[in-house]
Amino acid sequence: MQKLGKRKTYTSTSASQARGNCDLQLNKEETLSVASLKTSLNAPEVNLRQRTDGRKVRVYVISIEGKKLMSCSAAKARKLVDSGKAKVFKSYPYTIQLNFTCENQVQKVKFGMDAGFNYVGFSAVSEKKELASGTLVLDNKTSERLTERKMYRNQKRSKLWYREPRFNNRGNKKQGWLPPSIQRKYDAHLKLLKIYQGVLPITEVEIEVANFDIQKILDAEINGIQYQQGDLYGFQNVRSYLFARENGVCQCCNKKIEKGQKAHIHHCDERGEGGSNRASNLALLHKKCHDKLHKKGLKLSAPKRLKAETFMSIIQHKFEQDIPNVKITFGYKTFVDRNKLGLEKTHYNDAFVI
Repeated sequence: MQKLGKRKTYTSTSASQARGNCDLQLNKEETLSVASLKTSLNAPEVNLRQRTDGRKVRVYVISIEGKKLMSCSAAKARKLVDSGKAKVFKSYPYTIQLNFTCENQVQKVKFGMDAGFNYVGFSAVSEKKELASGTLVLDNKTSERLTERKMYRNQKRSKLWYREPRFNNRGNKKQGWLPPSIQRKYDAHLKLLKIYQGVLPITEVEIEVANFDIQKILDAEINGIQYQQGDLYGFQNVRSYLFARENGVCQCCNKKIEKGQKAHIHHCDERGEGGSNRASNLALLHKKCHDKLHKKGLKLSAPKRLKAETFMSIIQHKFEQDIPNVKITFGYKTFVDRNKLGLEKTHYNDAFVI
């Protein structure tokens, strides 16, 4: 029989202990051209009695029947709770529930989200004013957590002599499966939306998924099912795709490949060294630049892999599947509208514009 040793209770100091939170910078005072609509403070988690700076805080309201109503000021919410006409429903985001029957009149509320790889801006706007806004900061520590979990599991299993080795115990991935790092970020977007759908009568959701619509650039008339046919659909060959991706610019000298000049396709990682024929390993070069690279034995780094852009392209279609009647927009539209309003560039201002 195995002899038990002294129990180890050490916990790694590098383990993450804090949950994600909203960026405190979102609570700073703003001077905006649409001051009648844009609010100065919309902290999603507040302690009403600790606020002494005079800035307005909105408190969310639920009717006695459980219906979501329009938010009210912190002073009004405090009076309702102190008089017994309302009770605290939940503290995050701070919400009260009425103890009496009211008319339950509400306005239409639109929820805008500036989705992102590191930051998520959000804003809920009624016909008269902004009811909530902020920036959610994503921690990007999923890979570290998985590595640490693997270390703990391996350590635990190494001490269990009776356990048989387990190999190939992973089932086939289900349709729609996402890698853990992407799934966690995507779930954070959905959870944020769900929180505010639980306290505000949101009737419309619009999400910005990218700075630009790459397929719209290639074909201004694209629509519907054509989006599902991919970047390479309709190109005669990979060369045409590379010309579109690099806008006809040589990736070695950064000069335009003029009409009539010969263009070569170069493998950044050579085929003999295990390089693939995928577009991510191919570079568009002038003939003379290509000859120069091989003659001098130089290496050309692979095109930049846009991790954030890839993430956004993946979750765009997930949003359309998981959020009923969601509207998708792009950053170039937000940029124009934000400049018209005279707002500074922030994630929550982008969400307000959306």
